Amino acid sequence: MFGTASQWNEDFKKAHPEYSSVPYQSAQASAAVYVWKEGFEAANSFDKDTVRDAIAAVEMETFYGDIKFSAQGNNIAKPMFYRQIQADASYKPIITHEDMTYPRKANY
Repeated sequence: MFGTASQWNEDFKKAHPEYSSVPYQSAQASAAVYVWKEGFEAANSFDKDTVRDAIAAVEMETFYGDIKFSAQGNNIAKPMFYRQIQADASYKPIITHEDMTYPRKANY
């Protein structure tokens, strides 16, 4: 539907030249509409429970990442990571809570 992430980004900038940088929320929303479209078409119904179940069953690749929902409704196909910005402006990957620096001391 949107091609690659790069293509989506280029198309967004063409359509909205007033943005100096593309907000990730725009890409996220576009991917959400794409997933909804796939679920709605698979449901072939206007019944809300049928549509909900069809969306929950969606497994697909999008320009924003892979989509597969758990029983709890979160996307388990798109890995997430955390990082903490240190006082010296470096990034520290956070794997467990033990990796975090407490209290965070930053001088801005």
